[in-house]
Amino acid sequence: MHVVAKTVVSERRACQVLGQHRSTQRKIPEGQADEDVLTPLDDAFLAAIRARPWIGRELPMHQSDICSLFGALIRQHLSVSLFRAGALSLATEHTARLALMTRAEKALEERLGNALSAFRGARQPAITDELPDIVGDFAALTQNSPTRTHPTDGNHIEQHD
Repeated sequence: MHVVAKTVVSERRACQVLGQHRSTQRKIPEGQADEDVLTPLDDAFLAAIRARPWIGRELPMHQSDICSLFGALIRQHLSVSLFRAGALSLATEHTARLALMTRAEKALEERLGNALSAFRGARQPAITDELPDIVGDFAALTQNSPTRTHPTDGNHIEQHD
């Protein structure tokens, strides 16, 4: 429930004390309040239990007093409800982490691709500058060496002395 509806303070003062934006007190909440969802004895819960048919032929019997049995059932229901809420919270958190890690992995792959492209772009001028030297050295070596057989096809290569 809203603080303004519970107390006799202004909306501005209530939001200032709570450290909230004023729009949080203007919006009417939808759905059930947290107190109604956590307590197991709301009307919808009891109506759902009454509407279920009993599985066996006879109703169960109990030997303890009804108050202790009812208290144990309420504690068990509350425990299961809290466990379910915690499990759903963890599942949501893990899903969000997985999505975040997937996005981070894709971003890293993109950055790696960009870095490799930049490296290749920076290296290409050096290769282009070295290529005439390599071709010139090869030409000089082939002119000064004797005739020999090419290793792949067995043809003679004429070399000038």
